[in-house]
Amino acid sequence: MESKQAVLTLDKVTTVVNQHTPAEAKILRDLTLTINQGDFITIVGANGAGKSTLFNTISGLITPTAGRILHQGQEITHQSVEKRTSFISRVFQDPKMGTAPRMTVAENILLAKKRGERRGLHLRKLAAHKEQLREIATQMGNSLADKLDTPTEHLSGGQRQTLSFLMATIKRPDILLLDEHTAALDPKTSRKLMAQTSQIVTTQKLTCLMITHSMEDALKYGNRLLVLRSGQVVADLDNEQKTKLNLDELMATFNDTDD
Repeated sequence: MESKQAVLTLDKVTTVVNQHTPAEAKILRDLTLTINQGDFITIVGANGAGKSTLFNTISGLITPTAGRILHQGQEITHQSVEKRTSFISRVFQDPKMGTAPRMTVAENILLAKKRGERRGLHLRKLAAHKEQLREIATQMGNSLADKLDTPTEHLSGGQRQTLSFLMATIKRPDILLLDEHTAALDPKTSRKLMAQTSQIVTTQKLTCLMITHSMEDALKYGNRLLVLRSGQVVADLDNEQKTKLNLDELMATFNDTDD
């Protein structure tokens, strides 16, 4: 049996926000989690359960109060957000985040292609890359290939979120964080982007964590399902266990008292 390789490990991570103020709160509580190569993990939990704090801690926006974070066995607990962007990509709920609004679709894609590379003063050579960028955009659909010269701020919400997902995955990150990336879209566009997400994550064997409030999506997609409650993982279900659950049983694993 092939052994699983850990890409990211959270070891007894505790996160306290607003320390030494009346608003001080402990969000993550001694949380331990191993994310293996190729995992597609869906994450659910009530408001206040710690889902966004988990992502902010993984991405470096929040430094744990206690515990360790390891990437490929190397400790990154205090590593900056900027350094982590070389191996972590994130797509947010808001379609306006993740793209440069006044830059064209082509310019945004070209920028994403150079993520993690050393920047210098040189010509972009956008025209020389145009056909390659068109091919990349065509793979995502949603008419992005016809909008290469359109400033991103003029795209629809669905097109902009499709572009954000494309930019996040174009350099094959070690870890892809999807922070309710379809929640702000209309149902039809949401279903289309979710199907594209599953296809790309699965075929490219990306390691992905996806926060969702859709119980149907949590059961349908991914090979693992995590349930968070009060800053702890209260259920970590593999694909076989997940397929045996129905919506009512999943809802019963968490409650709405964590807000």
